[in-house]
Amino acid sequence: MRLYQIFQRYGRNPVMTSTEIRKTLAPELAQYVSDQNSESYTEEDHASWRYIMKVSQFFLKDKAHVKYLKGLEATGISIERIPLISEMDEKLQKFGWRAVPVSGFIPPATFMEFQATGILPIACDMRSFDHISYTPAPDIVHEASGHAPILADPDYAAFLKRAGEIAKKAIYTQEDIDVYHAIRHLSETKENPKSTSEEIKASEKKLEKTISLNTTVSEATEVARLFWWSVEYGLIGELEAPKIYGAGLLSSVGESYRCLSKKVKKLPFTMKCTQVTYDITKPQPQLFVAKSFKEVVRVFNEYAKTMAYKKGGVYALEKAKLSRFVTTTVLDSGIQISGKLENFKIKNKKPIYIQIKGPSQLCYENLEIKNQGPHYHQEGFGSPLGILKDLKMSPADLTDKQLDALGFHKNKKGKLIFESGVAIEGVLKKTFEKDGKKLILTFDECKVTFEEEVLFDPSWGPYDMVCGEKVISCFGGAADRTSFLKATDGFMTPKTSHISNFDEKKQDIYNAFKKIREWRQSNQIEISQIKTLIESIKKPTWLLLLEAWELVQKRDPNHSFTTELYTLLQSEMKYSEHKELIQRGIQMILENKGEQ
Repeated sequence: MRLYQIFQRYGRNPVMTSTEIRKTLAPELAQYVSDQNSESYTEEDHASWRYIMKVSQFFLKDKAHVKYLKGLEATGISIERIPLISEMDEKLQKFGWRAVPVSGFIPPATFMEFQATGILPIACDMRSFDHISYTPAPDIVHEASGHAPILADPDYAAFLKRAGEIAKKAIYTQEDIDVYHAIRHLSETKENPKSTSEEIKASEKKLEKTISLNTTVSEATEVARLFWWSVEYGLIGELEAPKIYGAGLLSSVGESYRCLSKKVKKLPFTMKCTQVTYDITKPQPQLFVAKSFKEVVRVFNEYAKTMAYKKGGVYALEKAKLSRFVTTTVLDSGIQISGKLENFKIKNKKPIYIQIKGPSQLCYENLEIKNQGPHYHQEGFGSPLGILKDLKMSPADLTDKQLDALGFHKNKKGKLIFESGVAIEGVLKKTFEKDGKKLILTFDECKVTFEEEVLFDPSWGPYDMVCGEKVISCFGGAADRTSFLKATDGFMTPKTSHISNFDEKKQDIYNAFKKIREWRQSNQIEISQIKTLIESIKKPTWLLLLEAWELVQKRDPNHSFTTELYTLLQSEMKYSEHKELIQRGIQMILENKGEQ
């Protein structure tokens, strides 16, 4: 049951602490839930947030999806300060969603699994002032002002859950995990104010090398591309006049301005997006336009039909083997086998034997079967598939009488011979059944052979055989992820600590921002006080000058200090990285003149 359903049942709409939220989640998700410490945000952080939100709303009011502006308010996002995720969580419940705080990069598969369960993970970190226009690292600007507002649209909310459900099934490779860790390290290094240029360059080189070694395009990679060109950088509406809905665009002061220009090519959103790579550190040369969110869902569903979890058979096993990471193979009986698929045998184009290497898990309906987890199957697991030669039936459908007839009674050795030629001879000790089907047969003194090859020797101990004729699905990860990860200590990454932007050398800047905010809110201020404040700062930043100019501009646009501040801003615009940001701020203030 999803979190919001629990609270609807009991008629409550609570604000939960991070500790309380963790208790309601599976451990593989709960490990990423962080604590939002609102006191860690500096006054400059709040000013940066205000600048981004005001400039974005000014520009996006007629360029973003129709739900964007109303969605900001509906999801608990204010302009004046960085929002509390607990407040957003309370607001999002009205749309059947929840919000949880996280820190830094979480694995893409985990992010999408959160979404599949109707939970929006929101990064606690705030981008630094130096990266105010764009940051490759997840931050509260991107997650809160990018993803959350459009959730007010039912079609978008449904699409986001569906995309998460599909992504959760994607098979990823070891190389995907390596690239994820390299990207995470680079983004955190760039956002850490204590990082040196040498450290940043080293992280960039590490990422380049890791990407160059990733020569396999996995399902996870293709789904990530679909996700990138829709949820993150998607446009919607008519090809010639689209609106912005992608969170990466909505949260980027720089790229949102450029993306609708003719310099950025616009293409229809189709499955071809899975073949288009992207660079998270650079503006995108092309974007994709969907007619509607239902159209986006259609494309995701179309891609899902090509995935191993839908196709099954040899195709699915090949994808799982290529992964070299944990996957789950599902048989037509419902039994699920999780682990790293090392090999499988084929006869007449059908899989006849699978072999898992290392810790393995047997499940039914995504729950680990008692005594059939990684602790027991530490070294691996193998089993034949198919129908029995003489009976022409799946072993899942065997009755006790038929087993007796095959010699399995009174602790005597019996024999199963599959149509493929795989033979099992041993003493049947027990069976595991569910919903009228035999799922596992456990043998002692068991020998498994195929032609001249010994697949299992009696000296290796008891032998568990899963029952099933066909492989109907393979998907990424373990079936019972909680049990598997607990047993193997296999959590992908430790929780990231929140990186504070606090810098002792900027204390005077922080104090000035605080004073300006207080004056702005009280509206009780003389221009002479603002002048004294700014002149007391040795090196005021362009954002501090802009906020001061906004105040005096509203107070008296013809005052000499108004002109003086404007001249200082023009001087700051000589630095190319500041020019566009200052221009947008000035334009927004002039056009919103008279508003508080």
